[in-house]
Amino acid sequence: MDQVEIFERLGLALAVGALIGLERGWHEREAPEGLRVAGARTFCISALLGAVASLLAQDYGPLFVAVAFAAFAATMIAFRLRLTGESHDYGVTTVITGFLTFSFGAMVMQGYVAAASASAVVLVLILGLKPVVHEWVRKVSYEELIATFKLLAISVVILPVLPNERMGPWDAFNPFEFWLLVVMISLISFLGYLILRLTGDGRGIILGGLAGGLLSSTAVAVSFSRRAREDNKAELVYAAGIVAASAVMFLRLAVVTGAVAPALLPVLALPLAAGLVVGLGGAHVLWRRSGAGAKAAGELTLSNPLELGTAIRFGVLLAVIMVAARAVEATVGPKALYALAALSGLADVDAIALTLAQMTRTGLALALAAGAIILAALVNTGVKIAICFIAGTARLGTAVLLMLGASFLAAGGAALLLTP
Repeated sequence: MDQVEIFERLGLALAVGALIGLERGWHEREAPEGLRVAGARTFCISALLGAVASLLAQDYGPLFVAVAFAAFAATMIAFRLRLTGESHDYGVTTVITGFLTFSFGAMVMQGYVAAASASAVVLVLILGLKPVVHEWVRKVSYEELIATFKLLAISVVILPVLPNERMGPWDAFNPFEFWLLVVMISLISFLGYLILRLTGDGRGIILGGLAGGLLSSTAVAVSFSRRAREDNKAELVYAAGIVAASAVMFLRLAVVTGAVAPALLPVLALPLAAGLVVGLGGAHVLWRRSGAGAKAAGELTLSNPLELGTAIRFGVLLAVIMVAARAVEATVGPKALYALAALSGLADVDAIALTLAQMTRTGLALALAAGAIILAALVNTGVKIAICFIAGTARLGTAVLLMLGASFLAAGGAALLLTP
């Protein structure tokens, strides 16, 4: 290592320490001078110390780094203990952050520049998100936490031992791929659920619709339609939430199909983008027209998608659709999949989208699969419009019909270009 490279790495170690020190310094900015475990300058010095120790270890052996770290750790711990006796603050986050900062400096000098830099950025994000994480933990119930752990445990334990081969009628069922898809859908849905739990209704109906669209746009339509019937002065804002959720469905389909069959995504891109953009535009128009009604609020209650029962119900539906699709393709012909897609769209879009995406990997034409997926999405959009008229009010249904109708025509028109 030449002199220029040494100075470059020492400089980068200082930069890593400064990044961490900036966050810690801001966090402890109210603490009196002398009563901080470590401030901005200390973290810069800590990273530099790790880099220097690692550099000297090239001459004195690797044990030098271990001794230097032990001395550094002992100093940090001793100071933390003294402050704890005075302030009764038992937090150790800053101490552990100091250990990591020293280690990042050593990593930089050893040549692990990218890993050290990325780790430092992630560390700063974790430290900075403390209020958000604490707020989320406060909102999550014990039952939700246990339900989440159950599904994750079953996935981690069972998934690796499931056979990864096709079996059953028409070789329609691969246990490993099947459960992997169930977990993937559950996690995508959980993202929407998590956003709802973190933000709550106070952030508005539109945000609830957008987050709910990642979870279940149909459930959002049912919930908001019922609420619009109870509060008919806010029909337009609830309509905006429903349209927003339905628009996000197209984004969700892009994520799902792209993850399973990347080659299918370019074929689906135009219709999905058309449905998404026009739908979001319609939601914006309704939101602007809602005026005072935009202040409508209320809790959007949706079940945790990581609950084992929820995952199993989706798994059963997915298994049925998988077998049915293979049966239709083998006995009637590939074009009959359009009818199956339309039927499936009455209840769920994810199951048929996942099935058709998988089938493209075994020979199903991309254009046919894309057209069938869009058809399922359009049928599902029609179902949500019907829900608004039945569970909501005529004004709600009309508003949703106009905006989702435009999204329907945009996505459907683009899909016609794909029809084989």
